[in-house]
This record gives sequence, C-alpha cells and structure tokens, in this order.
Amino acid sequence: MNSFKFFLSAVSALALAPFAFGQAIAESENPDKEKVSVVVVEEAEIAGSTEAKSVPVEGVKESVAPAQMAEPVPVPPPVPELTPEQRKQMEVRLLSARKARIDAEMALARARLSEQLAPRAAERARMEAETALRVARNNAKFADIEAEKRKLDAALSLEKARDDLAILERGNALRAADLDFKIERAKQDLTLAHRNREIAQVQMAEKLRTVAPAAAFAPENYLKDPLSDGKLYISDRRIELNDVIMPELANYVTERIYFYNNQNTEYPIFIVIDSSPGGSVSAGYQIIKAMESSKAPVYVVVKSYAASMAAMIATAAERSFCYKDTVIMQHQPSSGTQGNLRQMAEQLDLVVEWTRNINDKLAAKMGLTYEEYVAEMYKHNSQGDWTEFGDGAKKWNWITDIVDTIDETAFVRKESEAKRPKMQTLIIRQQKIDEQGRPYFDLPTLPAGDVWMIYDPNNLYRTAAR
Repeated sequence: MNSFKFFLSAVSALALAPFAFGQAIAESENPDKEKVSVVVVEEAEIAGSTEAKSVPVEGVKESVAPAQMAEPVPVPPPVPELTPEQRKQMEVRLLSARKARIDAEMALARARLSEQLAPRAAERARMEAETALRVARNNAKFADIEAEKRKLDAALSLEKARDDLAILERGNALRAADLDFKIERAKQDLTLAHRNREIAQVQMAEKLRTVAPAAAFAPENYLKDPLSDGKLYISDRRIELNDVIMPELANYVTERIYFYNNQNTEYPIFIVIDSSPGGSVSAGYQIIKAMESSKAPVYVVVKSYAASMAAMIATAAERSFCYKDTVIMQHQPSSGTQGNLRQMAEQLDLVVEWTRNINDKLAAKMGLTYEEYVAEMYKHNSQGDWTEFGDGAKKWNWITDIVDTIDETAFVRKESEAKRPKMQTLIIRQQKIDEQGRPYFDLPTLPAGDVWMIYDPNNLYRTAAR
C-alpha cells in the first residue's frame, strides 16, 4: 500500500510541475502583474492530509503561508523565453500530465471499487454456483420424470395397440358371423322359394279341380229352407265376413256372391259373420247392392257380434239368423272430415246422403221414419249406440230368425283361407301398441267420398286422422 501511495505522490508532483513552470513563464512575460504563490501538494495531501506548503517565487509578492511551514521550497532557475512551438509542446505536455493525473485518480477509484465489490463478487459467485447446482438437480429430476413419462406413454401405446387389435378381431368375427348369417339366410330364402313354387303349383292344380259344371255344386244336402226345428244348416255356399269391412273384403264378398250365382241360383248363399265392428260405408253399400242384385237368395248369419255397417248388412238381408245372445248394434256413421269449411261441409253432405240411402230402408223395415229411427237410437243410449241381443234385434226386425244351433255342413276346402283377401288379412291382423301401451290396428285411408261406419269405443281401429 505504501508503494502505491509513493507512486501516486510522484504522479501528482509530475502533474503539478508544468503548472509551476507555466506560472514562471507567465510572470517573466508580465513582470508588472501581481505576484501569486504556487502551492505544491505534498504526498500527505494525496494520502488524505490537509497540510500544504507555500513556495515563494523570486520577484513575486510573498503570500501568506501557514505557520507550520518552516523550510522554504528551492526556487527554480529562471525560465528562458520560449518560442511558439515550444509553448505548444509545453501545453501538450501540460495536458498529458493532467490526463496522467486523471487516469491515476480513476485507477485508484477502480482499485477501491474493486476492493469494495470483491465480497459481493464472491457472494455472487457462490449464489451462481448454488443456482447451477439447483438447476442441475432439477434437470436430473426432470430427466427422471421425462423418462417415467416416456415409460408410461410406451405402456399406454402398447395397451392401446392391444385394444385396437382386440376390436379388430371382434370386428372380423362379427363380419364373419354376419357373412355366415347372410349365407344361411340366402340358403333359407332359396329353400323357401322352392317350397313356395311347389305350393303355388299345388294351389293352381287345386284351383283347376274346382272348375266344374254347375250341376256338381247341387248336392242332395243343399236346402232351400236351411232352418229346421231351430237348427240352421249352412252349406258350402258360404262367404266369411269378419273384422273391419274394407274395399278389399267387399270385393271378395261380392265376387263370391256372383260366383255362387253362376253355379246355381236355386239354393241360398250364406254370408257368415262371426264378429265385425263394421267398417267402410262404401264397402258395406257395395255388399248390400250385390245381395239385392243376386238371383240366388243371400242370407246373413251372425254368430257373435255385428255392429254398425255389419249390423246394417244383416238387417238388409232377405233373411238373417243369429243366436239369442248374439249382440247387434246400430248407430249413426262417423266421419273424420278435414280441410277448409267448404270442404268439410261437402264431406258432411256426402255422409248425410250415405246415411239416408242406407238408413231409410232400414228404418222402413222397422216400420219407422228415418227421424224416428234416429230418435229411437238416442232413447236407448245417450251416445246413440243402440245395442240389442238377438231376441231384441228380432223384435225390431234387425234379424228375421233366432236359432238354437248351427250346423256347418260345408266341406272346408284347403283354399278357403287363401280366398280371403291378402290385403285385408295383412292390415287387420297386424296388431300394434301405442305410446300408452294400448293395442290398436291401423286402418287404411278411404277413397274420396267414403266414410267409416264402425263401432269402436276402445279406439282399437285407427286411421291416420285419429
């Protein structure tokens, strides 16, 4: 540290020398100016001391110096007069000395600052080392976590691959099973097609055997009067009329009436109703007109139940038969009219016309006018559903004869079921269940101008409009 202070002292003296030399030159050039004192900064000043010495210069007024300065400073020799070039060189050296002093001061300041910052630098290095250690440890942990993650990802990928393989195998098994099913189904369809063809051939042969001269259809057991001692004999000239009466069923019944007429017009034809709630007014009217135009008598037999249009067919017959406990029900027709007011009015007029065409004859057979017949309906039931058992139906001329037993003498041929209209069977026999869990049957849409005349208090038969 002492050598450093000595270095600073020497640098300071060297830096101040040009100032003193320049002052002497200035005084020699200006002898009349007031004399000034040159103060030389001792080493003590650089080291932090406040003491200074005043050096008198020859020819200069003596300045006031501190009392503690005992020894005078040697007076430098006179400075010779300098040329302009020398002056410039002197000024350069003066500036260089000033710069050297400033550089020395800055070096000292930097040294002191470095000395002050050394502990902080050590602390910073220590903290950086600790931080590096933490980062290294964290990196090691992250590396372990990343390795575990890769391990789990690999396990998941393997498991997914196994699941995909299992799904693929199940899919292949399902497709194979579906293919086997389709092959088996095709084999069954082919077998069924062969059997249907064989059945069709048998049916065609049987149908050809039914075509015979009219005399073959007049066996000795045919009776012109089928009722004897309360027993009704029904021959094979019978036509089944059950379920809802629709156009397909009406076509079947009228075709059978014409067929039996073409065979023989002497013996009666029987329309047998086991149970029917009624149906289309147009279809029922078609059957009634076929009965009226038949040369052979057409008799209607009701075994269990006939309502609405079915009851009107029974009443319109030349003779009709039923048991004592058979139920017959008459009521006015219903119509699900729709459209604008004019359209509904036109449909209502059509329903009234249908009703009068059929019910006028029915009322006349009962000995009543149409208005009296309608009024009688609502006397027997508040909703107009006039129901009678067999004996009551005979009283009102709905039925002509009450029977105790019925003897079906007809030979039931194999094609009897085949003769039933396929569309009728398809529509009526397919029972469905609605959202409330109630069973019902779908009825087809009637052609324009037709209405339903059917008794259905349980809403069993439904149309699209209902």
